[in-house]
Amino acid sequence: MTLPELLSVSPPGQVDKLAKEFSSLGLNISSEGIERIKQEASITESSIVDHPLAQAIQKELQIYRDEHYASLDHYYLTITQPKGTSNGNILKLVTYAERVDEPNYYSGSWRGEWTIEIPPSDDDTLTLEGSVQIHIYCHENCNVQLETKKTCSKTTVRNNYSVAKSIKNKIASFESEVQMNLREQIYSTMDDKLKALRRILPVMRTRMEWNV
Repeated sequence: MTLPELLSVSPPGQVDKLAKEFSSLGLNISSEGIERIKQEASITESSIVDHPLAQAIQKELQIYRDEHYASLDHYYLTITQPKGTSNGNILKLVTYAERVDEPNYYSGSWRGEWTIEIPPSDDDTLTLEGSVQIHIYCHENCNVQLETKKTCSKTTVRNNYSVAKSIKNKIASFESEVQMNLREQIYSTMDDKLKALRRILPVMRTRMEWNV
């Protein structure tokens, strides 16, 4: 694996740090190359295509961001039209949120990718599908990472005056579901592991009062 490939899979917020570590070993990459890797791994600026629905979605997601992501270091939103969709029937929506907390030895990112298919006629529904990718990194006397990706199957949204708000609500509902499921899995795993360690009769065959 080449140095750019190694840096491209770095945990959130760690590209510069790892590039410096590699440099101390005599493995160097230009500053332009580092910036290119950052842009490919995450979103570094927001951009919205000139489309009426895209502008409406941006306003709704701005409200959602202020409610749920305001405390994060970075939050970016891009809405684009893929090549070959000049008639405006497909929009690609990507959100990226990141927090890097070096004093407490952790960082994390949350990336959402969504495809909105708009009917070419005056149909009363459009379709929405997407995914959420989470990457968490903890490095306090350790090197622990969690990566997961959850997919939202195709769903329909009424194409009316509140369609942008409906899209925001669908995204918010799915992200909340992902967060709750992940939290339950983590706590359940921790409880199971701790219970497995709590032996009623330890090796020395003397009953241990665990609740003291």
